[in-house]
Amino acid sequence: MIHRFYFDVHVHGDIAIGLREREVDVLTAQEDGTRRLVDRRLFDRATELDRVFVTYDNGFHADAARRQRAGIWFPGMVFIERDEAEPGVCIEHLELVAKVLSHAEVENLVIRVPFK
Repeated sequence: MIHRFYFDVHVHGDIAIGLREREVDVLTAQEDGTRRLVDRRLFDRATELDRVFVTYDNGFHADAARRQRAGIWFPGMVFIERDEAEPGVCIEHLELVAKVLSHAEVENLVIRVPFK
């Protein structure tokens, strides 16, 4: 199953370009006109669009945990470890998430990239 991604404002544009070259559907907050939304609303927007949210921002962990505890569905989140991930590695790992993992394996979870 192919997952569609929604990129937080701060995720490096080269990662979106590289994924698109590999035929992965990426929508950025900038393209969606939501770059000025508060964090919780940005995560809500990704969920409304049924897109896995991709971010560097640790602040989203609390919102994901709150949703998990309350049983509030979300299509998944990928947290990129900014200090450990070269764009090429991020592209490879995000492509695997998009093309290999099922919806059931991603929904309501936070996946860390790069994989360890």
